[in-house]
Amino acid sequence: MRYFFLFLSVFFISCKQENPYFEAARENDSKKLPSRGGDWLLSHPEKFVSYEDFIEKYKPIDSTVAQVICIQPVGFSQVHFNPDFQKCATYLSLFFQKNVRINNSEILVPNSQNSRTGYDLELQLNAKFINDTLLTQSTFTNYLATMALTQNDIYPGNDWIYVFGLANYGNRVGITSTYRFKNEDPKVAFCRLIKVASHETAHMFGLTHCLKNECLMNGCNHIVELDRNSLRLCSMCQQKLAYRLRINPEKRSVDLQKFFVENNFPEVAKLLVKDCGS
Repeated sequence: MRYFFLFLSVFFISCKQENPYFEAARENDSKKLPSRGGDWLLSHPEKFVSYEDFIEKYKPIDSTVAQVICIQPVGFSQVHFNPDFQKCATYLSLFFQKNVRINNSEILVPNSQNSRTGYDLELQLNAKFINDTLLTQSTFTNYLATMALTQNDIYPGNDWIYVFGLANYGNRVGITSTYRFKNEDPKVAFCRLIKVASHETAHMFGLTHCLKNECLMNGCNHIVELDRNSLRLCSMCQQKLAYRLRINPEKRSVDLQKFFVENNFPEVAKLLVKDCGS
């Protein structure tokens, strides 16, 4: 009996041992800076969700579920395919360690109650309608998640001026708009795209806004805040994602390092090297 209890003690201690990767990555975290005027948290107070809270609420996604993320182009009368969409698809495949497919058949949104004219007199898509109606069609139920990409401006409801992106946690669908990402430097515009697309897709897997560290999962209210937010997931958010999607966090980090080096993001690549303890 004594040996039985000794075995149990050793078993529970070993279960509590943390992956050395996350220990190293935690040393690389930067504490969340105070919010500034107009920032997300000043107008949207939120509750901190620990890793323990997360695994109590969510289980790892069953490996029998299709492991493909769909990229779905969306627009009004015509979908203009942004060449950055393909590179964004590559990025998302590395970020989530899943296959990503771009659906070549676009979705056209009629200019009716599903859109409105924005303050700059440009038509805006109703992001909530797209998520809750168009992306819940049977076409998308076989995917692990579906991210719609559009060059049109979007809004989630009449009390909002716009949003960069919006996700539906339950149906694992979302949309990202490149409309407000335009910049003279194409690298800046692309950085904004992959920040929002990966952020919103991570929401689909249950990750909420990060309140602890400077992190990709920080909320975002405006373009200055978006540019200020990190491309890196903090150690806790990485741990949540690895648990939920059953992925190897070190392989993920190495894969992303290569992408950032190849696409001229050396600062982010260095952060990910440190995450691996190098």
